[in-house]
Amino acid sequence: MPDEKSTLLDVSTKAPAPDSVRDQEVAVHHIRAVGGGAAGLELVTRLGDTLGRHGRARITLIEKGRTHLWKPLLHAIAAGSMDPGGHELNYLAQAHWHHFRYRFGEMIGLDRTKKEVWIAATHDEEGRQITPPRAFRYDTLVIAVGSVTNDFGTPGASQYAVPLETPVQAMRFNRHLVNADESPTVIDGIRPRKSGSQLTPRWREPDSNRWSLAERPALGRVSQKKRRAAA
Repeated sequence: MPDEKSTLLDVSTKAPAPDSVRDQEVAVHHIRAVGGGAAGLELVTRLGDTLGRHGRARITLIEKGRTHLWKPLLHAIAAGSMDPGGHELNYLAQAHWHHFRYRFGEMIGLDRTKKEVWIAATHDEEGRQITPPRAFRYDTLVIAVGSVTNDFGTPGASQYAVPLETPVQAMRFNRHLVNADESPTVIDGIRPRKSGSQLTPRWREPDSNRWSLAERPALGRVSQKKRRAAA
């Protein structure tokens, strides 16, 4: 028996499609959590173990990624010292183990009156559609999408910097780092956060003219004078 109500979504009007077929609904409280980061994943895991396991509520995680990786490990992926595949947690497997449902997709809207959360269509690597846009009903909705990196208005940061928010970004940074290995690249950080302070010592080359966060007496941006000297 279907365990939750899903409605096809007309993306042009952001409303349920008039000819959509609704799944049969079970009369149980639906708790939806959007975002499978450290907070969202921990929440649905505990709710699944306490409520979902005994049928007291239906727990669903909505997440646009397939796997979870603990964010403080991203610096190691960026430095090339860790394979993300050995540390990722598969959402579908976690859902099976801990009695909640996992729905793959990105939240694109919300109707608080109808208590529906709207999910974008999903596609595979070749661009083929996996699922159409959908609307999921909820009784309780938790938004746990996290935050994004603040560049503090630093000129050029949004255009050239690579934030470390996801494994994809970390691997992209590592490719840039490897490709720049033979070029006189200046490595800099905008904020002395954990990822930056742990990542940059891995780049340090004792006999190199390159500047890194680890080589500075105080964490922060390199002055223009030091940049010219490093170049």
